[in-house]
Amino acid sequence: MDSNLIKSIKTVAHASLLLVILVGNSLLIVVTCRNHQLQTTVHFLILNMAVSDIFLSLFGLPIQIIHTYLNQGRWLVDGDFGTITCKTVAFATDISRIVSVLTLQVIAFERFFSVVYPMQKSFDTLCRKWFLVITLIWLTAAVYPSINFFKFDITTKSSETYCLGSWKPLISNEEAFKIEAPILLVCFTVVPFLLLTSLYSVIVLSLYRQKRCLQLASEARQRRASENKRVTYMLVTVVIVFLATWVPFNIYWFYRAYVWNWQRPCESRHLIFSANFMIYAYPAVNPVIYFIFNENYRNGFKDLLCPSNFFKRLRRRSTKTHAMVSSQLPI
Repeated sequence: MDSNLIKSIKTVAHASLLLVILVGNSLLIVVTCRNHQLQTTVHFLILNMAVSDIFLSLFGLPIQIIHTYLNQGRWLVDGDFGTITCKTVAFATDISRIVSVLTLQVIAFERFFSVVYPMQKSFDTLCRKWFLVITLIWLTAAVYPSINFFKFDITTKSSETYCLGSWKPLISNEEAFKIEAPILLVCFTVVPFLLLTSLYSVIVLSLYRQKRCLQLASEARQRRASENKRVTYMLVTVVIVFLATWVPFNIYWFYRAYVWNWQRPCESRHLIFSANFMIYAYPAVNPVIYFIFNENYRNGFKDLLCPSNFFKRLRRRSTKTHAMVSSQLPI
């Protein structure tokens, strides 16, 4: 067991992470809803990721804090309510992670067609129906986690209640885990990594080629190309951070399935803490990346902190619009 000092450090780390995630992603959602320039397909998909990150932190981090002081899998409630909460938390944490993976892939395809094939409107038209796209993402993401309603249940050991996943009596947990681990690794890490790497490599190459042809282009086209470049580099950074934070978690599950044969050595508690902390750190870093790369996010954040800036910018736009309209009126 960890010392009281280590437990305190872990508790403060998880609680601070929860606070940062809730504040950062809530600001991201509010800024997106208030700023009309951010109400595009890409930014609505980013908003969708912010919602899934809040879900992940609300359902996952309190459990991590509890397991700092109690045994892994320990559950504080029993009976029917304990069963419902056990299954719901397992479902919610898994679907939140998968929603983030799928959303990143949809964003990559949207950027691919927007930059590489700007005249191809079929996919762009589909993505503009952002509510339908987001609904499909959540429905698709719910397919695998729905197994948790069968797999997870509460059980009693030495008068203590636990929320544990089990494949019995269909198959032993050890054999099921050796089958499940590589499937999850391939479907939610390897394939997305290869797909995202391929798409963004083509996008960056296309942006580099377009740069050489923009000197004689119109000002509007140059401005659009510059915006595509900023958004693409922002999303590439998001993807790199996402993949980097998932690497320790995949290493842990690989070792547990094929090296430790389901039995975790005592020292592995530090590895699983680091792996889980990295996964939960990603939703905290995400809003920071958007605020760094995108001026509209920064302005929206400033408007929330200082509402007077918002009204000044609104009056400036109104004056500019009035001047444009007046200049077009016949003398």
